[in-house]
Amino acid sequence: MSTDTKKAKVGDKTYSTGGLYGTAKTGEGGTSYDPSAFEKNMVGTAQTGLNQYMNQLINPSYDSEVFRAQTAQRNKLANTSFENNLINPLAERGLSRGSTVNALSNEFAKNLADLEVAAMANEDNRNQSMINSLLGLYTTPYQLMSGMVGTTNAAYQNALQTEQARLNQESANNTAMINAGIQ
Repeated sequence: MSTDTKKAKVGDKTYSTGGLYGTAKTGEGGTSYDPSAFEKNMVGTAQTGLNQYMNQLINPSYDSEVFRAQTAQRNKLANTSFENNLINPLAERGLSRGSTVNALSNEFAKNLADLEVAAMANEDNRNQSMINSLLGLYTTPYQLMSGMVGTTNAAYQNALQTEQARLNQESANNTAMINAGIQ
């Protein structure tokens, strides 16, 4: 007599983290993942920010609120310093000859331009840092999804193996009973 070999089947297994994160589901039909509203929002926010900061990095306008405030403060301090430390002392001493003032003004302008170039580099670095942060934010849902899908796949495979082992044992028991009845 022959015994039929049965193949294990188990129902879908669903695992959910409960609120912030989506749901992975694995069953006979494969694996699916449904992201949560939180994850969708996180990806949308990251995409918007990435577009904004990438545009600033590629075509810098240096018009962020931070940069404008720093520039205004730097210019205010520079003008005050120029008047208090150069123009006023020279005028008080009667040394306001054109060539001296021009030379000092040129040096002052060069220093101010160097400060502006450094501020622009800092703004570029800030934009790059934001891009890096947003890329991390953008990939977080993918990492969550990968982990949850892996968990459901492993759970489903474990359930299949357990069911297959049960079926194999049942088949072995049936075979033993049939063989015992024949002898």
